[in-house]
Amino acid sequence: MQKRGVRSVQSLILNSLRDNKDRILFAQKRGYRTRYITGGELLEKVNKTRVFLKKEKIKKSDKVILLGWNSLEWVSVYFACILSGVVVVPLDTLTDRVMLRKIQKKVKAKAIFQDKGLAFIRIKRYNLDKLDDLLDKNKGKAIPVVSTKPNDILEIIYTSGTTKDPKGVVLTNMNITSGVNYAVSSVDLNLKLKMLNLLPLSHIFGQVYGLFLAMYFGHMVHFLDTIQPKKIVSFIKNKRINGAVVVPGILSALKRELSGRSLLVNLGPQFRLFGVGGASLDDKLESWWRRRMIIVLQGYGLTETSSIVSVSSLGASRFGSVGKIAKGVNMKLGLDNEILVKGKNVMQGYYRDRENTNNAFKDGWLKTGDVGEIKNGYLYIRDRKKDIIVTEGGLNVYPTDIESVLNGMKDVEESCVLEKNKRVHAVLLLKGKANVSSIIKDANKKLLSHQKIVTCSIWPYKDFPKTITGKIKKFIVEEEMELPKLEAYMYEKPLYRIVDEVLEPNKRTSAGSKLVNLGMDSLKRVELISELEKEFSVEIDEAKLDQNTRIRDLEMLLKERHVKGIRFSKWPLGIVPRIVRLTFRKLCVLIIRAFTKTEYLGLDNLDGVDGPVIFASNHQSNFDGPVIVERLGFRTAIAADSDIVFGIGTKNILLSLWRRFTGYFTALFYNTYPIGRTIGINNSLEFTGEMLDRGYSVIIFPEGGRTLTGKIKTFKSGVGYLAVNMGVPIVPIRIEGLYHVLPRGRFVPRFRKSFVKVGKPIKIKDVSYVRATKMIEEKIRGL
Repeated sequence: MQKRGVRSVQSLILNSLRDNKDRILFAQKRGYRTRYITGGELLEKVNKTRVFLKKEKIKKSDKVILLGWNSLEWVSVYFACILSGVVVVPLDTLTDRVMLRKIQKKVKAKAIFQDKGLAFIRIKRYNLDKLDDLLDKNKGKAIPVVSTKPNDILEIIYTSGTTKDPKGVVLTNMNITSGVNYAVSSVDLNLKLKMLNLLPLSHIFGQVYGLFLAMYFGHMVHFLDTIQPKKIVSFIKNKRINGAVVVPGILSALKRELSGRSLLVNLGPQFRLFGVGGASLDDKLESWWRRRMIIVLQGYGLTETSSIVSVSSLGASRFGSVGKIAKGVNMKLGLDNEILVKGKNVMQGYYRDRENTNNAFKDGWLKTGDVGEIKNGYLYIRDRKKDIIVTEGGLNVYPTDIESVLNGMKDVEESCVLEKNKRVHAVLLLKGKANVSSIIKDANKKLLSHQKIVTCSIWPYKDFPKTITGKIKKFIVEEEMELPKLEAYMYEKPLYRIVDEVLEPNKRTSAGSKLVNLGMDSLKRVELISELEKEFSVEIDEAKLDQNTRIRDLEMLLKERHVKGIRFSKWPLGIVPRIVRLTFRKLCVLIIRAFTKTEYLGLDNLDGVDGPVIFASNHQSNFDGPVIVERLGFRTAIAADSDIVFGIGTKNILLSLWRRFTGYFTALFYNTYPIGRTIGINNSLEFTGEMLDRGYSVIIFPEGGRTLTGKIKTFKSGVGYLAVNMGVPIVPIRIEGLYHVLPRGRFVPRFRKSFVKVGKPIKIKDVSYVRATKMIEEKIRGL
């Protein structure tokens, strides 16, 4: 790419995908596996999607709603629409059905592409996770890019936070192209980096900085299907991520996770950069990361300005500042030092909303509603002029919406909604004695998840201080009140105490309390999981905390088996261990051949199989691993019991030390890694997925140990979990004869002939792990 910038978003997409035809551009972790896609592969997928749009009679200027989490499929549909001139309406995954209906009533989209489990309406609907199935019949040949003009609408982004009529920001090709060019000219990241984008692609900041800017510089962009801090930290280290694009809420959660720990050890020496936007960044939080030699680059912008007004750059950032005014952006300070913006990056207006559009501008300048100050060319945000609360997750909350709900309650005379720690706080003026907990509970039932009232105070005077026009002087309310919690509750049980501290529900919790009714949203869920895992040393599946989860359900989760904290070990994959392992294996095979001649049957079943795969085999002796590996032709790793082989969870000290020694020995010479009950199902799956992602085929012995009689034992369910979750073929292997050569308990081998029978690869899909286990066992027994 030339440093001059891009001619259009369309040309940026095409040039980036074509120039990186054989280079991986995007990666997405879903579940326990990471999918990679090159520029050429993505271009083919985009072209297939464009053919599909054409077949479905979705043409230029038609609108398509895109509702889903960050994924390769989301990007494919987004790019396909841009190249076909179709207007994209990307929505946040928190959008509920009521809001979706309001938006559809305005935009009249022809179709919606969405992830399952999200809000839906009666409109032609396509599931993003089934996109490949939809595209299988479409050829990926290139079709002409639809010509678009600079002022043609590229997308309509609806700003989050209001339960009233939503406002759709109209962004044209020129707006987005200008925003990208302004970012490019201000940020010099001309290195091939691995970037983790944790911002929703439905938000303009995630698009401009986490997608287009990265494509311009040729970065490899990773998507992750969780915002759980522990998993983010592990992902950054395992995938050698160089930088991440986040909102302050995630940055704060990562700080809590890493406090007291070495960032060099836990993130790796390669990780050096955070790009932060979407909400204001606390100075203390920024300082914490800077003291640990992590670069924090802030940016400031609105959806209405294509995400760009000012931006920090490498080597030219200032503490507490949101950077210099981006090159190409016109900015000035107006009345009360309000930041005013003008430029090609500024929106046309709000979709079919003349009143709000007119109110947003003054003499051609966009009123941001933010109060700023400029020092030595750097912009500092001092306050918000607009009455908007921005949550830690970067979502807008409009106090007037919440106040209208509260003011409609029979016991509320008037209300004043403020921000406290980036959360919603309500100050109530009551008509008399009232049950405040019931008022808050009833109000929250009518609000969206990110609007829910978290804390509450009672105004002690007869009336709120007001202006001549009758508006509440909120700054006086804030000054005169310490904003205490409505009532403090003391809990003996750690679980209830943590729930109260994290969610701040302002009411007594009980076993039957639903977490969402206590104030849990997507960001608080992450914090809650993190705190519970630290307190109870247990792995909690994030998916098990949903809108129906109650306190009693959490108690049941915490009763599950505790696991040892353990990280994926990469040292056996280094060049020196690999050389040692190759030498040892050759020597080991020579010794084994002195006692047994092994005949290999069915190796032709591996013809045309591109790894990695999972080899599932019965287990007869300690010779099984070397004998299997000798003729497979795949790079392999062997899954070994975390307790018996590695000593993880072994209580006897001497036995634990011996097993730890054998664990290091087998990891060096056989490339084993731990799985099993003492590290938990989640870690077992994570480690297996990581091995497969690194191109290693995995050998597993589903019996859980060597046979004592020579007969195949009943398989354990772990192989079924792997088969269902890993998404790779399972190759059945049956070993015969090695039991007679070196059975369990014998140290001197005997002379016998042995056989290794390789079956045809099988694909496990849409079955339970129990059924998958039985299928694999039947295949091996049948060889």
